[in-house]
Amino acid sequence: MFDGPVYIDLVKKGVLVDATMELTSGCNLRCKHCYIDARQRRISLEDAKNIIDTLYNEGTINLTLTGGEIFTHPDFEEIYRYAKQKGFIIELKTNALLIDEAIVKLLASLPPEEVNITVYGLSDDEYGTFTGDYKGFSKLQNALSLLENNRINFSLYVVSNKTNYSRIANGDYKRFFNQYGLEFAFDNDVLGGRDGNYDQLQYRLSPEEVINIEKSSSACMEIMRARYAGVGKEEFQCIGGINKIYIDPDSKIHCCLFDEEDSVVFSKDNWTYIRSELKKRNEFINNLYQKSKCVHCERELLCRQCPLKWKRVIDKEERCLLAQKRRELIEESTVEYSNVMPVPNNYKMISLNIEFPHMALREDEIDNSQEYESQLSDYDVIYKVNGTVVHGHKGKYFYYLPAVDEESSHALGIPKGHALKILKKIDNVSDTIQAFEQYKLVSKILENKSLVAKTYSYVAIKMKETSNAFVVDSIIIYPKDSMVIV
Repeated sequence: MFDGPVYIDLVKKGVLVDATMELTSGCNLRCKHCYIDARQRRISLEDAKNIIDTLYNEGTINLTLTGGEIFTHPDFEEIYRYAKQKGFIIELKTNALLIDEAIVKLLASLPPEEVNITVYGLSDDEYGTFTGDYKGFSKLQNALSLLENNRINFSLYVVSNKTNYSRIANGDYKRFFNQYGLEFAFDNDVLGGRDGNYDQLQYRLSPEEVINIEKSSSACMEIMRARYAGVGKEEFQCIGGINKIYIDPDSKIHCCLFDEEDSVVFSKDNWTYIRSELKKRNEFINNLYQKSKCVHCERELLCRQCPLKWKRVIDKEERCLLAQKRRELIEESTVEYSNVMPVPNNYKMISLNIEFPHMALREDEIDNSQEYESQLSDYDVIYKVNGTVVHGHKGKYFYYLPAVDEESSHALGIPKGHALKILKKIDNVSDTIQAFEQYKLVSKILENKSLVAKTYSYVAIKMKETSNAFVVDSIIIYPKDSMVIV
């Protein structure tokens, strides 16, 4: 979907960028964890087209069509074609079990940005137990084959819950997703029902189980590190009703999926009033947060639950516990260095730990670095140097650690306004015969000095030329907890 700097700029200008339309509450499955009530409702074709026209006039870019199950709506094709003709970037959310040749033909002729598919099991029996369809997994595999063969972009994700936890924890879902060239994606939110029946919450995972899944996902860990790095630098700000809206099957407009109160029935002739009411609702939600104990909480960005979501996902105590465990997980996995050690001129770095992620650093002025400037909007990586937490940014080839104040300047040992540039990947030292021979030579020297290579990640060597070869003249050893500047 459309995002990035331009998206952020539109949000700041108050543009209604995103809309989600729930075409129907009807579904071909009966999932145990589903929050949608039993009433069969669907948006009319007339309302759908009028809403699409209104969104088009508003400048909306992203449109998500969801359900229930979207393909149970009798007018899905006409609604979809109409929205595509307006030029929206469209995401379809579906269980995919109804995808057949006719639907694929439609999607191939008018490709969506993505078909986002929820996976409910890895066998027909698992599908039957959880959704009521004992041929569900076979139908899913058939649908995925049709989408693949017709080059229609799709993604997979799973809602983690008590029934599939063991399969997720042992990597079965990850392996299944990888078969289609996709990273494992999941959602831990099991929502309470719209009708006030919260029986579904019995399937939600405990904070310990959630953490166990999250720490196995590199993508999830990267997101949490970025949020942790932003603590104290940004506050919760709901954009529902201003930049995003949710339309339910009764054509009622909400700030978001979790906003069940004070909705406004759509009317193309009364849109100005609807927008003003949504703005009031947005202000209410933000005030609700500002009055909560979550304001300025050191764990807030690792919780990141809006006030409307709290009551439908997880109780207050468990939410705080989960945020604390996430903070502990990030802090335990944060790279920490006790000192910064430069490499003298004429010395060459040799890695003693080929698997070590990224260490060779260079001092670099950042004022004119276009790549660095492009990363200023978000903090993506965290390091701890000499006891000081330093927030950094991801570039294409490097991580950047800027000295933005006196504290970080002192910790990094560089002037304020400069940054350390960390190579994301160091070439394997055995890539060339010469490097490998140097590696063996250095390892032998350390062994003779009774130094265990595991204690040291890097050494710097200075070579001198003799009559028939280059030999090691001197060597500097860098402990593992050293940040090495070359």
